[in-house]
Amino acid sequence: MSQKKFTISRRQFLGGAAAAAGLLVVPRYVIGGQPAAGKAPSDRVNWALIGNGTRGGQDAGGNIATCDVEAGRGKYQDYRKMMDELDKSLDAVLIATPDHTHAVIAMEAIKRKKHVYVEKPLCHSVAEARALGKAAKENKVVTQMGNQGHSYESCARFVEFVRDGCVGKVKEVHCCHDGSNSAISDLGKLKEEHPIPGNMNWDLWIGPAKYRGYNPMFHPHNWRRWAFFGTGTAGDFTCHVADGPFWALELQYPTSVEAVKVGDGYNPKLHSDTFAPGKQVKFEFPAKGDRGPITLYWYDGNCRMSEKPAFWPEGKNLPVTGGVLVGDKGGMTFGVWGADGFRIYPDQLMQDYLSKPEYKDSKGPPKTVKRGGEHKKDWFDAITQGRSAGCDFADFGGPLTEVALLSIVAMNFAGQKLLWDGPNAKFTNNDEANKLINPPYREGWTL
Repeated sequence: MSQKKFTISRRQFLGGAAAAAGLLVVPRYVIGGQPAAGKAPSDRVNWALIGNGTRGGQDAGGNIATCDVEAGRGKYQDYRKMMDELDKSLDAVLIATPDHTHAVIAMEAIKRKKHVYVEKPLCHSVAEARALGKAAKENKVVTQMGNQGHSYESCARFVEFVRDGCVGKVKEVHCCHDGSNSAISDLGKLKEEHPIPGNMNWDLWIGPAKYRGYNPMFHPHNWRRWAFFGTGTAGDFTCHVADGPFWALELQYPTSVEAVKVGDGYNPKLHSDTFAPGKQVKFEFPAKGDRGPITLYWYDGNCRMSEKPAFWPEGKNLPVTGGVLVGDKGGMTFGVWGADGFRIYPDQLMQDYLSKPEYKDSKGPPKTVKRGGEHKKDWFDAITQGRSAGCDFADFGGPLTEVALLSIVAMNFAGQKLLWDGPNAKFTNNDEANKLINPPYREGWTL
């Protein structure tokens, strides 16, 4: 998805959340730097991009420094050296590296009281999600996870329609994406030896993960297929597809998770370095406030939604990408990013709902949800206004990411209903599954 690029006044930044967060931001000329020609040294927020590859490059508009483990892609190769050198002039960082290094880089920035934006998924393990949320609150920094659809107008309207009861009381949510990040057929290639590209700091790319030699299957593009670096299709798309329902229904921690189906050929004892060709995972969320309990299903790869809800139109295929929300009066379909293209079914229910006298002009319920605008702009605005961004680590981005991560844990225990103690971040009936909640880092790396 293309994103509008923008800059933000450093003067605006200093007048907002910097003071609220207890930060002292010093103009560069005070510590020996020189202002750009024609610009006062306080003309913009100083933020750096870490991970200037294929995804990171899309995020580059307006940053003052770039960092990438491949020499030549940025001024710096080591994010720690960059933060050391720019510490007093750096206000925020945007992280667009592979999933397994999100947490260690974000935590380094948070401990230095830098505001942080991390591309989705937030991190690689549930324990990392909890630690980042806690640290962000303690250090009073503004955080945002990069599931850009959260800031779309369609997502806010979806939330308002659902909360207004357009399909009655919601009972089920089905979220799906037909992408598969399984590398079962390539497992034998893990033993291959390849030279490390001469411009690359491979040890730093590996980061906290167990050391493995360079392999073109990992970098530059295919790390997502490998469980020690990526989070598969669930990590790639749960934070998009489930975003709208998660927000509308105020979901947080499930009480159970179960992989009710895993794609043919996957054996966790043989294939745990990668992902199943597909999976169907069932989550149970407890009742909250006026709504009842919610069952949420995640489908990816070759595991597809197969049972049509009662309201489903005759002749219409079930989605393989997107979602379905089921209420006691009807249902809704919605798209991948920001619940785009959502629609009420059956048609008569939609017509009756939108024909309410109070809705004729506005085409739906009143706008009650805060809009963030463009997603990165919401982050910058939150910094200047002393508020939380829409997808902050502690209250939304972290819990949403945990759904994706728990589905991966469940994949390795197919057919077992894992009982989840959300507040304490542990399973109460499976010690082996708990080992995947906080996998160890290699020596020399900590959060």
